[in-house]
Amino acid sequence: MTPRSRTIVFIFVGLAVLALVLALGVYLGKNQGAKETTEKLSPLLDYAFPKPPDVIKSLSGKITGIYGGTVNLLVPDPNDYLPHTDNTPRATQTRFALVTKDTKFFLIDYSKLSATGQPRIAGLKLSDLKVGDAVTVTSTENIKDAEKFDATEISLVKYP
Repeated sequence: MTPRSRTIVFIFVGLAVLALVLALGVYLGKNQGAKETTEKLSPLLDYAFPKPPDVIKSLSGKITGIYGGTVNLLVPDPNDYLPHTDNTPRATQTRFALVTKDTKFFLIDYSKLSATGQPRIAGLKLSDLKVGDAVTVTSTENIKDAEKFDATEISLVKYP
């Protein structure tokens, strides 16, 4: 091997080592920065967008179907509560509210306010509900993650 070719090999080896050290530094720096950012900003994020409670007894959503005594609902996923920076829509879930003999139905009509500014509240029947209606369903059990649950109250909200 000539001295000139040795010099070229040493230069290439040196450049390869330098590139490896730089790549390792960038990788470690990025990981350290992400870790520090998460540690510092997590309390602020939790303050601005608090996690939903562990126990949820009412959900709001749109009716996607009514089959016998079951009201199918499309509701926002309670665990997908943080804003999406890529502007994608919030995740949704299908839930099944089971109507029992004790389930109460209400119409909350904001298009007809009382003299005190309160909406008119009237009774309904299951047959008054239809696909596409926005409803709030209440249960006595924790329905945060329940796919099927007994509904104690279903309220249809009407806006002007």
